[in-house]
Amino acid sequence: MRPIDAAWAVLKMPKEDFPYWGDPDEFRMEHEFRNTGDAVGQQIVVTALQGLEKYGEQQPFMYGQATLMIKDDHLRPFTVWVHPQYQRQNLATEMYDRAEEVTGLKVENLNEWQSRSAQAFWENREGGE
Repeated sequence: MRPIDAAWAVLKMPKEDFPYWGDPDEFRMEHEFRNTGDAVGQQIVVTALQGLEKYGEQQPFMYGQATLMIKDDHLRPFTVWVHPQYQRQNLATEMYDRAEEVTGLKVENLNEWQSRSAQAFWENREGGE
């Protein structure tokens, strides 16, 4: 299986419509756990990346990144960023889904201090409720 097919099996996004930056086979999603050692505590960080190694010694292009706190058997969004050119392409949804898949916990909509984009995201994610 090609790496892109494996990635899209996780992402469940329509790969034909996605405006890649570089070779689609170099797209990947990564996650890591962090423990900040303070009140924030344990986090999971999910990053959507595009490898650019074939174009020379370049750092991967970052489409987006979501940092979620692990608290009270839920995932709480801490910071979420998607490159402006790739917003409204389901990346935030897929990063949240990846965090849920890895941890077995659900992302909680805290509904506090949200931007208009975040409000629209949650309205869409929760089915317009």
